[in-house]
Amino acid sequence: MNLKQIKMKILKGASYGAALFLGGCGTMGSGPKKFLDQQPKYDDAVVGNEERQLLKNLVRLRYCDNIASLDIASLNYSGSGCTSGSVNLGDGFLSDLSHIDKKIGASLAINPGSNPSVNLTPPSGGNYIKKYMTPIKFSAVSALVQGGWSVDRVFNLCVERVNDLYNATEADGPTPKKMPSYKPFQAFTSILDEADTNRLLEFGTKPGKNFSGMYLYLNEPKLNDRIRHASVEAMPYYNGLKARIRELKQLAGLSQDTSLFSLDEDFVSDMDPASLVIQCRSLLGVMFYLSQNVDVPQEHKDKGLVGVTLDAAGEEFDWSEVCKYFSVQCSKYRPKNAYVSCYYRGQWFYIADDDRDSKMTLMLVMQLCKLQSSDYQSNTPLLLLN
Repeated sequence: MNLKQIKMKILKGASYGAALFLGGCGTMGSGPKKFLDQQPKYDDAVVGNEERQLLKNLVRLRYCDNIASLDIASLNYSGSGCTSGSVNLGDGFLSDLSHIDKKIGASLAINPGSNPSVNLTPPSGGNYIKKYMTPIKFSAVSALVQGGWSVDRVFNLCVERVNDLYNATEADGPTPKKMPSYKPFQAFTSILDEADTNRLLEFGTKPGKNFSGMYLYLNEPKLNDRIRHASVEAMPYYNGLKARIRELKQLAGLSQDTSLFSLDEDFVSDMDPASLVIQCRSLLGVMFYLSQNVDVPQEHKDKGLVGVTLDAAGEEFDWSEVCKYFSVQCSKYRPKNAYVSCYYRGQWFYIADDDRDSKMTLMLVMQLCKLQSSDYQSNTPLLLLN
């Protein structure tokens, strides 16, 4: 075999090997399969981003700093998942075989098929007002209750007033100087939650009505045959439940002889013994309310970076009595047991992974964010069988 034939065989072999190794699409296990492998990471990143942003906004509000709101409008994942390669044999290769080790070079370029792009949109103008400033519709509140959330949690979070019962309305903005009124309201929602647990409570609308036609059906427990013939321990519970329902009606100024109450929102003209006038918070009010129970370093209080609420005795008020389902802790060092955390003003703020109540409330607020961003309407008929 002469020199020219040797050169041609080397050239052909090198080119074939490079093409086999470098060429083709999807040979590296990319494309659709790679996207499926990566999708859970994108899911975690999106959820984690929303939770951290919400937590950080609560911390910002505690310091009376402006919140930042960037919604993920779209997340695109593109790419062919191909590999490409080239073989450089060098100039003068055919004439100078002695330098073959210097003349042959290969380059490999891999496109793994992962070119994600995220579009972030800050709400502005009408969208901002709709999401943050518009009061939550009571139809959304009742939908959350019917969806399995406890009445006590949802009402304490979303409702700021029922008739003349006030739920810490001062907490809907920057930290107040004086402690709010909240105990009668919490007594009311506690009994309402007990009534719901015992299936004595229903929310709904009369057929053909809108939000203004919503009603609450609250009935006293009936002494049926099962309870009448039950053990003696059941009777005190039955009598106690009846007393609690009467107490609830008394707290809200409702008629003791009525079971069906209209739900209204006009405190001037609609207040009567057969109606519940309900005022809901805005989403921003909900966030301010929760921010009151964000723990902060004592030095930040001393420097006046955050507000401090005082009770009747002039001592610092404990906001955990109001925000009983939510708290945020702070630490100088990054916490190891955090479910979600953020770094702000030289401190780590976090919700502990074993703080189930706070995690549930965070989830509830995220659902409220989605509801406030949508055009949710509810027209659920109320069916009463007596």
